[in-house]
Amino acid sequence: IVGVKLPAGATSGAIPGGAGGAIPGGAGGAIPGGAGGAIPGSNGPTTGVTSAALQPQPIKLSDVATITLADAPGTTIARTNGQPAVGIAVAKTKDGNTVQIAHKVHDALAGLSLPAGVKVETIQDQSTYIESSINELIKEGLIGALFAVLVILLFLRNIRTTLVTAISIPLSILLALILMGQFGLNLNIFSLAGLAIAVGRVVDDSIVVLENIYRHVQNGEDISVAAFTGTKEVATAITSSTLTTVAVFLPIGLVGGLIGEIFLPFALTVTFALLASLLIALTVIPVLARIFLRGKSIRAAQKDTVIQRVYTPTLTWALNHRKLTLLIAVLLFFGSVALTAAIPTSFLPAQTDVVATVSIQPAAGGSVQSLNDKTIKVEQILSDPANQVGIYQTTINNGGGSSTGALQAALAGGGSTSTQIQVRFKPATNLAASITDLRAKFGAIAGNDKITIQPLNNGPSTNHVQIVLTGNDQASLQLASGMALKALSGVSGLANLSSDVQTARPELDVQVDPNKAILAGQTTAQIAGTIRQMLSGVTATQVKLGDNGGLINVQLAFSPDTLNSVDKLKALPIGAAGSKLTLGDVATITPADGPVTVTRFNQKLTVNISGDITAASTGPVQLEINKQLAAINFPAGVSQQLGGTFAQLGGGFSNLLFALPIAILLVYLVMVVVFGSLIDPFIILFALPLASIGAFPALFITNRPIDISALIGLLMLVGIVVTNAIVLVDLVEQMKEKGLKTNKALLEAGRTRVRPILMTAVATILALMPLALSSSSGSLIAANLAIVVIGGLFSSTLLTLVVVPVVYSLVDGLKRRVSGQRRVPHLVEASPQAAVAGLAD
Repeated sequence: IVGVKLPAGATSGAIPGGAGGAIPGGAGGAIPGGAGGAIPGSNGPTTGVTSAALQPQPIKLSDVATITLADAPGTTIARTNGQPAVGIAVAKTKDGNTVQIAHKVHDALAGLSLPAGVKVETIQDQSTYIESSINELIKEGLIGALFAVLVILLFLRNIRTTLVTAISIPLSILLALILMGQFGLNLNIFSLAGLAIAVGRVVDDSIVVLENIYRHVQNGEDISVAAFTGTKEVATAITSSTLTTVAVFLPIGLVGGLIGEIFLPFALTVTFALLASLLIALTVIPVLARIFLRGKSIRAAQKDTVIQRVYTPTLTWALNHRKLTLLIAVLLFFGSVALTAAIPTSFLPAQTDVVATVSIQPAAGGSVQSLNDKTIKVEQILSDPANQVGIYQTTINNGGGSSTGALQAALAGGGSTSTQIQVRFKPATNLAASITDLRAKFGAIAGNDKITIQPLNNGPSTNHVQIVLTGNDQASLQLASGMALKALSGVSGLANLSSDVQTARPELDVQVDPNKAILAGQTTAQIAGTIRQMLSGVTATQVKLGDNGGLINVQLAFSPDTLNSVDKLKALPIGAAGSKLTLGDVATITPADGPVTVTRFNQKLTVNISGDITAASTGPVQLEINKQLAAINFPAGVSQQLGGTFAQLGGGFSNLLFALPIAILLVYLVMVVVFGSLIDPFIILFALPLASIGAFPALFITNRPIDISALIGLLMLVGIVVTNAIVLVDLVEQMKEKGLKTNKALLEAGRTRVRPILMTAVATILALMPLALSSSSGSLIAANLAIVVIGGLFSSTLLTLVVVPVVYSLVDGLKRRVSGQRRVPHLVEASPQAAVAGLAD
């Protein structure tokens, strides 16, 4: 800024820069401030001074400005457990490995030489959660495999046969891993959960093959012949049963969206493992059986095993009381379905560590100081030992910047001035109870501010509700938002309810008159740029202080007290140098409340209403939300819909329910191709309702919700349950081809297949038991699935051995009547000995 300063006693003359010999700003050749060409303070003009006598001198910057050397204002304030801190967030790229990157970060930090009193604290590390979850899944899978091997040993009571069958587990998993690598699948929580689930199933085909070979050898057949005939006898059955199990996973790939992305690796992993187990059962197991099943290693066949002595009279009674047997099965089915009303519903189990996020959004017009004061009160609550908090990291975003806190605030729908606190609780803390307790304590001090706390999910948040209101104007949306908040405030189990139009900040609305601006030689854009520079300041240049100093930015800005009112803002000069144009000459300035965020959907204005479901069962809460929203008569032009992850998961839930009948149809088509019949596969499908008899009570007893994992379990049951029925019906057909009557074929097939069916079922159940009992958050994605499969397999196995033969008998009788054949009495001998003796008749 350059000016001119006159020396004492100077008289008027031609001074450079004046108009007509005048000093700039003078009137008619007057010195600035003079009257009629007079020197300031004189009573008249002073003459006789030449221009050479006047020496222009610069005015110093200190004459018109205050200059201070200070730190640039930070955009965030960070504290750890109340102490000053610097927060560092490390994010991986899309293709990065979380665990590897985390290890490298920790190694780099360990090599730092930090000043005295400075230490590094880890607030959140997803790699520990991932490693813990993976280790738990591996451990539970290994324990499950051990249980499966013990079951084989228990039933066959032969170490050699047990080892032959057990070899199928590592071989199947190894082959599955090779296929996963070929298809680009990674080892993660979902793929490992698939392997853990598959452990109980991969041994089934090998059990059926080996048990059949073992039985042939017991009956005196040479091992070389038995290895071939025994495998051939069950090859069709285990191939069709495995293909049906694989077929049920096809609809998962068709679901798409978030559910498809989550569960597709799981489905592919199980598919690879099952196909591998089928290949091994048909190739490796017969070879190993021929090598190891020799001589004294084979016990002589017993006339009746313990299992046969129990099963034979049971099946005999069922075949003699077919209607009563079916009635019992139907009553059990409807009873289990009715039980679903008492089972909670959810979408996905929350994959959480003992970490929560606290967010503080100040009321409209709140200052950074008031926000800091409220944050300190929250920190005092967190520091109370009774709240079981291990460490907490506070980030106060005080008005902008690109910090992590600013990003978190924006994602939460809050303003640029907000607080985010990451809270890590002590390891054994009950996270849900602690959050509920802290939510009540924060509510007592919130006042007009908004304080929320929610668990930090390591996966998609399934309890966060987002409702999107769409309209044409902000006024209608604001009215609709108030109506929605009022309706939803009474919904039980819904917390942290808020709308982004609730969060407003005071502002001055400057409306420029374009006509006045053009007449003044300005455009609206130019005026906006001028106002921004004057209010926000500009970096004028950089200077270097001292020989060893670095470059320092010189920030030029108006003093805040010169622009702290509407009147002063109106007087803000916006014209060119020497112009008297002010902002008030071309614009109208009025106070107003402005939204913190402005969002659009398909180019229409939107308002987001969000909340968190705190109830264990999210389904009833969601139904109540939909009911309340449907009853609102929104203003014209305003519509509402679910948004965010909650909407994606809701759509995935519906798609999976639709995928269930598709899976059943695919299973039926596979069996039609295998059996070459439309009727026999229909008989086998009767085993499917029997699975629900155990699945739903299992969820009820364990107090687990019906969620997407449970639905995947029901899909998997469709394939597993028909396996037992296929193995049974296939042998019935083989015996009928040999000339046995229907009921005798049913009884003999049941007696023959009861041991392998029970072996495969018990092996699968015990293999899944560690997953079902696991409390590890990483295993939760497989826990509900395991519980459904265990319960369904338990009931369907027991009932399949009884109900499927009864249904087969009824359908066979119906076919006879339709074809005009003579009706054959269906009564079966009551005792095992009589039944067996009569089989040759």
